[in-house]
Parts: sequence; structure tokens; C-alpha cells
Amino acid sequence: MSLSPEDLPDIQPVRIGSTPVIRQLMDKMGLIEAIDKLSPVKEKDCNVSVGTRVAAMIINQLSHRKALYRVQEFYQEQDVELLFGPGTKANDFNDDALGRALDALHEAGIEKVCKRAIQAVQAPIDLTWKGLHFDTTSFVYTGQPKNHPDEEDILKIVRGYSKDHRPDLPQFKFGLGTTPEGIPVYGDILDGNQDDKTWNKHVLHALTDWYDPEQLEQAIFISDSALVTQDNLEATTGQKDQADFQFLSRLPENFNLAKTLKAEALEQDLDQWEEIGALVDRKGAASYRIYPTKADLNGKTYRFLVIQSDHMDARKEKTIQSNLEKEQRRWHKEQAELERQDFSCEADAEEALGGISQETPKRLPYI
Repeated sequence: MSLSPEDLPDIQPVRIGSTPVIRQLMDKMGLIEAIDKLSPVKEKDCNVSVGTRVAAMIINQLSHRKALYRVQEFYQEQDVELLFGPGTKANDFNDDALGRALDALHEAGIEKVCKRAIQAVQAPIDLTWKGLHFDTTSFVYTGQPKNHPDEEDILKIVRGYSKDHRPDLPQFKFGLGTTPEGIPVYGDILDGNQDDKTWNKHVLHALTDWYDPEQLEQAIFISDSALVTQDNLEATTGQKDQADFQFLSRLPENFNLAKTLKAEALEQDLDQWEEIGALVDRKGAASYRIYPTKADLNGKTYRFLVIQSDHMDARKEKTIQSNLEKEQRRWHKEQAELERQDFSCEADAEEALGGISQETPKRLPYI
């Protein structure tokens, strides 16, 4: 029996890829259900729930990263019913439907949604709390931002310190905290000009609301030098029955203590330093040594490590040598100028020479 082309079933090729795996992980986390509890579907809002639409955006971003207005095109090439159940169509994820889902998240409270979503991610995982890494990143905004100065709860898309090296464009920022395995423990959407110092203080307070004291006692808060301010150091001190936050950071140079500790370390004999060697298995990798010490900061005793790199020593030596050669050329030039001058007496000549001698330490403070 032969079939004509008209008798053949309508077969449409679809691209599968990693999308079913991502969808199964979401099911295991209960992510869709968690979002739907915070933001239930409103009548005539959409054919699918807010959680499902958010899941559709996440799948798209983790697989093909289409712009919001092209997510529908992405799902036209996917087996939508396999991912989201019978009756679901690609048109259910048009940009209007996805925009309404994002509006619903805002109305529910972004931080509350982040908290519920992150806890859903953590549920099936045995987290490692030793070493929680926190930082922010900026995202350039190329559209026309519509900021509302009279509404404090609206995200401010404005210019700020750009980690994308585009200070000419407005931006917003995203703050994230993760475990060593990269599992999120905290997330936050930030104004484009939000500084990291203030954000770190907010995180320290927020974590006490997100997690039990027993969990936080295990944690070590790891962040860059923006963590170390007087206000933030006070925030690391536990309140009432809470333990102090353990943290690891870099002491900024605007603290006089940083210069004091480095000077103290350099005065020590080598046997007071601990050689830790290279941190990566690579030819020519830098080798490190550390000098441990304790000191008071902001009324409390902390443990500090002064770290020295042999590569840094080589770079400093090269810089010093270059400065010495530059100073030598300057001396020869000034010597020639003095030799062309006539002085009425030896005292005048010594005074002119003394002026040069006084300027040299300012140019080369290590002499």
C-alpha cells in the first residue's frame, strides 16, 4: 500500500537539547509551585501560571538566551507540551505574557520571590556553608529607562560604577551570594548606582531573616574590600543570641592599619613567614608566603594575613630600577645646569645643590 503526500502525517521537527533536563531540575526544586504561591494567576491574565512563564524564561536563558520579544520564536522550535504539559502553545510565551509575569513578580516583592526561589533550589541539596561568596555585577541597559523619582520602590536604572566599562550608559546591578559549589544563598536586584559597601551591610542583615542562626554560625562570609567599613564591621557582630559573622576579606588601604601591618611584616625575619608556594599548577606561577598576626580594628581583635608574592617582588624591583634610572638622568641634567651657572661664593653653590638634595626624597621616598 502506497501513501500519497497528502496522507502523510504533519510532522514538525523540534529542537530538544538540554531543555527537558532543566525542566526536570525545576520540578525537583519545586520552583514553579513556589513562585505560584507568591504570585497566583489573575483572571484573564494568561493561559499559564506566573511560575510557568518564569520557568520558560529561565529555560530560554540557560539554553539559547533570546531577547524577551523573541522567546516565543524560541518555543516555536521546542516541544512545548513536553516541557509544560498538554495544551500549552508557544504563543503562551509571547512578550506581553512574559511582561505581565515580570510585573507580577514585582508586585509580589522581588526579594520575597528571590528568597522563596533560592530556598527551593537549596531544598534537594546538602549545602556547604563554609565559604559563602558575595559580590555584585552590573548590566548595561540600552533601552530608554523610565525612572520614577517619586516612587522609591521602583528600580533606578541610572549611571553608576560600570563593571562592563561603559560608564556612558545607564545600568542596573545584581547582587548574589553562593556556596563554594555555586548554589545561590542570596540574590538581590539593585539600583544602577548602588554601592557595594551599603549592599554588603544590607546582606548581613537580610541573611539573619533568611536563615536560622544555626546555619549562619557555620558560614564564612567572603567578599572583597567593600565589606570592610566601620558600619559593616559593626553589622558582623551578632545581636542578642546570634553569633558573630565570620568573614574573610581584604583590608582596604584607607585604613592606616593596612600600612602598619605590612611594615611590621617586612621587619620580620623570614622564619616568621610561612611559605605556601604556588596556588595553581602552571609553569611560572607566582609563589606566595604569608605572615599571620592579630590586631585591633574598630574596637575588636581580628586575625590578619599579610601576603607576599615573588612576582610582585619582581615587579616592584623592576619599577624601582626604572625610577632609579629616571632619577639618574634627571640628576645629570640638573648637574649640567648647575655647572653652567656662576656663583658668587661657595655658600651660594651649596645652597643650590641643597635644594636639589631636598627634592630627591620626595621623588624617591624609599631612598
